[in-house]
Formats: sequence, C-alpha cells, structure tokens
Amino acid sequence: MPLAPEAPPATPNAAEPGAADLVGILDRGQLRIAVPDFDAVPFVYDDNGRLGGTDVEMGRDIARQLGVEPMFLRRGKTFDELVDVIADGQADVAIGKISRTLRRAARVRFTRPYLVLKQAMALNRVGFADYAREREPVSVLRDYDGSIGVIRNSSFSAFAIVNFPDAQPIEFETWDEVLAALRSGRVLAAYRDEFEIKKLLIDDPAPR
Repeated sequence: MPLAPEAPPATPNAAEPGAADLVGILDRGQLRIAVPDFDAVPFVYDDNGRLGGTDVEMGRDIARQLGVEPMFLRRGKTFDELVDVIADGQADVAIGKISRTLRRAARVRFTRPYLVLKQAMALNRVGFADYAREREPVSVLRDYDGSIGVIRNSSFSAFAIVNFPDAQPIEFETWDEVLAALRSGRVLAAYRDEFEIKKLLIDDPAPR
C-alpha cells in the first residue's frame, strides 16, 4: 500500500512542526536514510553489493513520493546507535526493527509502527525442565527468577528488568552469543521479539 498519494509533495509551511526538516530534504533533493550496519533478513541485507529488504524498499518508496533521491547510510552496530545517528542529525530518518523505549523516545520522534511484534522467549529444554520441576510453564514464567540472556543495551535488556523483576538478566554483545549461552545451559532463557524466536526455531529446530 503506498505511503502517500502519487502527486508531487506540496511545499510545507515552515511554521509547522517538523516542516523545516522537510524543507531541507526537498532543497537538498535527497533523503538520508539510516539503516542498521548489520544484515537483518528480510528487513535489510546486502544483496550482492546492493542493499535489499523490506525496509530498504520502504525507504526508496518514501523518497520517490517526496520526489527526491534516497541515500542509504549503514550506520549503527546496535539499534541504540541507529537512534544516535538520527539524534545527531546525520540522517533524516531511520528505518529498522527499532523498539520504542522511553530513553529512545526522549531523543527522537517515532512514527506509527508498520510492524508490531510480540515479545518471546526461547528456553533451554533440559535446564528449564529441571528448574520448573514439573510445575506448569505459565506459572513458572509468571514468577520467573532464573537467568535470561539478552543483548547488551538493547530494548530487551530493559524489558527483562520490568517484566521479570526477580530474574537474573545476563547481557551479551550479540544475539549469537546469547544463543550460544542458551545452548550451553549458561542461561535458561533467551529473550527477544517473536520474529527472531520463530526464525531460531526454523533455522535450528533440534530440541535443546
């Protein structure tokens, strides 16, 4: 579904909130679009030297409807760093799977999300079964005080503290490190969005 009518954009009133930014984009003839500096299929990825993915196509469509050229900036090893790129004025817009948190919203403006993902967990089956001791999983998770692996400084490191106040969040630099800790039993749970958890189950369906 197109994001806006196909007609050329009207010249904004500079007195309106955010209009100065739009005037600058139109005068420059270029929309600077920040995307993560890591592949996140199917949202953004290197397609044989050319950027591809749904977020990239969205960025191109926005630029086309504004009548300007898209310029993609692969910035930010984390989503927090991607927010920094916008807050520091290095790009006009960032497109990515960025969770809205209070700390981030204090620095940048978020649009209405085009995708809403639920929070989810992957569990080490052997370790969690020993921890639960035949209790119902729902009741165990409701009062969970075990270990949770999360990416350092991600939105989920904050969500873990709020949603599981008695648990023991353990931070890792990357999602791969979180999963390695889950497989080894160093942590009993890995915490992220449902897309990444479902992707994990597809890529690595073997019981743990």
